[in-house]
Amino acid sequence: WGHWLEEAVDNSPGLVVVLDMRSVQTISSVAIGKLFKARKMLLNTGGELRLVAESKPVVEVFKVCRLDRLVRVETSLELALA
Repeated sequence: WGHWLEEAVDNSPGLVVVLDMRSVQTISSVAIGKLFKARKMLLNTGGELRLVAESKPVVEVFKVCRLDRLVRVETSLELALA
């Protein structure tokens, strides 16, 4: 999805991407690294990455590592889109 995101960011500065991770039960450090690479790409053009996560283990990883200070993590799609 990196290529798609690059193209989207190039064509739409200020793009807000909401990634629906409600079906994700665990997250690896590799996946977190890719998310933050995407975040950086978006921030460089005035955009933002938002995540929707319901799984306690996934939400806890973001909280414990204080990553929720860098990426907005919501429990519903409606909140992420607001």
